[in-house]
Amino acid sequence: MSTMSRECNENLAKSIEERKSLLLAPQLQKEMGGSEVGFSSSNLWLAEDPSKRWGELFFLLYTPFWLTLCLGIIIPYKLYEVPHTTFLLTHVCFLFYHVSSNMTLRRLQHSIDHLPEKTQWLFKAAWILAFSYFMAYLETLAISNFPYYEFVDRDAMYKVGSLFYAIYFMVSFPMFLRIDEKPGNQWDLPRVAIDALGAAMLVTIILDWWRIFLGPIVPVPDSKQCLQPGLPWFPRNP
Repeated sequence: MSTMSRECNENLAKSIEERKSLLLAPQLQKEMGGSEVGFSSSNLWLAEDPSKRWGELFFLLYTPFWLTLCLGIIIPYKLYEVPHTTFLLTHVCFLFYHVSSNMTLRRLQHSIDHLPEKTQWLFKAAWILAFSYFMAYLETLAISNFPYYEFVDRDAMYKVGSLFYAIYFMVSFPMFLRIDEKPGNQWDLPRVAIDALGAAMLVTIILDWWRIFLGPIVPVPDSKQCLQPGLPWFPRNP
């Protein structure tokens, strides 16, 4: 077995094991006195939210970068050229991102609680924007030395690509915080799923605005441009 194949199999096994830990965590949390429903709601929000996958898809389309490319080469079961096993692993990563966001936003809220409400909103909005970009940049930097691909424009990938990727977090961080946040107002799973799908739609709209008004991050050769401008379901008259 080649080194690349062995690394891919190890990544696949790791993603499955980490996914299993998420499935076992609610029962462990319940045994420790925590809320099994709350943990399940948080997982459902991410699992049912397709904007995570759409965000990564758009990120890949606008930047010359494959997320865990070795799995995409070895494993033929892929969705939009992104291997299915990648979604299992990214769920674990995104749960970490959103838990970190919740912790920092709560700490921020506690420290600015004495300020006027509008000022609090400004502080929280600024923090969400900064933390979203930080998380997106951190993930981009973490995979920068992956040996099986290269960046067309590394500087644009870090600066602009991370900003594009951060759009998902700008929407999902504050919406994820709302789940079970108010005492006595516990969310059930249908409400979580509906809220997640609403977030997915908002992210998709913002990403499409970027596509329409700003275009690709790096110049696209004419040979790779669309044959016909505009929306494909509204063909232009000859």
